[in-house]
Amino acid sequence: MGKLLDGRYQVTQILSQGGFGRTFLALDTKLPGNPICVVKQLHPATSSSSVLLKAQELFEREAKILQQLGEHPNIPRLLAYFEENKEFYLVEEYIVGKPLSAEFLIGQPLLEEQVITILVELLENLNFVHQNQVIHRDIKPDNIIRRSLDKKLVLIDFGSVKEVTQKDNSSKTLIGTPGYIPVEQAVGNPRFNSDLYAVGIIGIQALTGQMPQELPRNFNTEQILWHDLAKVTPELASILDKMICHDYRDRYQSAREVLEDIHRLIWSGQPGPVPTQPSPLPTQPHSLPTQLIDAEPKIKSPQKNNNSLVMIGGVASLVVLAAIGGGVIFSQIESIPNPKLSLNGKILDGFLTEQDKVFKKNSLNPLAPSDHQIFYYKDYYFKGNQGQKISIEMTSQQIDPSLKLVFPNSVDGVENDDISPSNPNAKIVVDLPETGIYKVIVTSSQPQETGSYQLSGKKL
Repeated sequence: MGKLLDGRYQVTQILSQGGFGRTFLALDTKLPGNPICVVKQLHPATSSSSVLLKAQELFEREAKILQQLGEHPNIPRLLAYFEENKEFYLVEEYIVGKPLSAEFLIGQPLLEEQVITILVELLENLNFVHQNQVIHRDIKPDNIIRRSLDKKLVLIDFGSVKEVTQKDNSSKTLIGTPGYIPVEQAVGNPRFNSDLYAVGIIGIQALTGQMPQELPRNFNTEQILWHDLAKVTPELASILDKMICHDYRDRYQSAREVLEDIHRLIWSGQPGPVPTQPSPLPTQPHSLPTQLIDAEPKIKSPQKNNNSLVMIGGVASLVVLAAIGGGVIFSQIESIPNPKLSLNGKILDGFLTEQDKVFKKNSLNPLAPSDHQIFYYKDYYFKGNQGQKISIEMTSQQIDPSLKLVFPNSVDGVENDDISPSNPNAKIVVDLPETGIYKVIVTSSQPQETGSYQLSGKKL
């Protein structure tokens, strides 16, 4: 403890250690405030000069890959890398948060809507990784961090730099965690859709509340038999089944393909078509290290009330909302999630960015240019009482606002019908049909709009 690495990084804590080296928490003594960072020591198992030379070559290549991947907001940035005393070090951004595994409790399945949200976030991250010719190879809940700052999922620990630490440099190295790796990866031939298998397993784990190794299998086909253990729609089950096919040739071929089918499910309630021609995969993938550590409470729902909706003044129009971002159905929650919207007229300032959640309005049309399908959005929550008349208003000088209100435990809701590029506001006025937690979706009426807005709600 207290050791100074590269004359700069002061070690304060050992986070983990194993055959490949150790991972430390450290202070960067050359930056104002001495910010915390993560330092990974990679220790080759032999002092052979030829092995050390090869290790250095692989280390530098992997460091450059990590540097490139760190440009994504949900992948830790590589801050520095160096060699000292024939040991190699990576310095990475410290992510404050808790692993996704903290949200997965044995015997406590998540709701389908929660699982869809997790899948979309992971697949968006993974799509970026694969576009950079990298296979992660060790995707599991412990390697996914729910960042405290914004509750986004951060993909960590790319791992393949561990290859340089193996004693037998001539043999293929198995990287991955049993239960999350498919057969081709287990025999040393990982592919891009090996990562999709892992994400599919995570989805099934979340829906069943069971660890992957405990799920029953068909011994003849190796198919995982999980449908009877989960409350899941046939559409989502179909998507997950395709993600975890035993034969990689039968799986989705890219993260983008899975996302397209999930978006079709969100907006239409129907599964997307199975592609007849697999999308081309990136060629000559690299494989790769990374990091650390706060989760959200489990959510439950009260009973649904079937009272009818009352509209006021034609300001709101009835719609059926496929619950974007939140999943197929929005569950009622015992406590109000963040961010909260107070019905006291207080104005909240917000900003839609390219890092927010996304949905595709035109995803049912596979020929529509994807650039024109993307809409960014944020969610807000409030508790409302049956019969309460409320008003929700969004204004902006930078985007054309659009509002949607989703009822508790339902896909029903209302959206403003006053959408015009020349009108800088959106407004919903409604008598609430039931008591429960409502979700307000803040977005724009035009694709790919980003900018500031103001949001307020009040009782009338």
